[in-house]
This record gives sequence, structure tokens and C-alpha cells, in this order.
Amino acid sequence: MRGNDLYGYAAVLIGFAFLCLAPLLEEAWFLALGLAVISLGCFYGTFFCGWWYGA
Repeated sequence: MRGNDLYGYAAVLIGFAFLCLAPLLEEAWFLALGLAVISLGCFYGTFFCGWWYGA
């Protein structure tokens, strides 16, 4: 596993945490931040997008 994969997994987990907190805190920006962090995690080669470049 490459280093970028670990960063990607961590980013996706943090993003999901923000998505879970958004309804509890009633803050719309948590939802947007969660989606942005998940997208960043995908870019870094997570289980969602790693196959794009043969991970």
C-alpha cells in the first residue's frame, strides 16, 4: 500500500465523520466539507478511485 492510499483512506473516514455530524449539529457547511474531504481522499487513491490508475 502506498502512502497516498493511507492518506486517501484517512480523508474518506474524516469526510464520513463530517457527513455524520452535519445533521446532528445542523450545520450545512459540515456536509459540504465532508463531501470535499471525501473527494480529496478519492483523488489521493482510495478504494473508490484507486483503480483509475491501476492501484
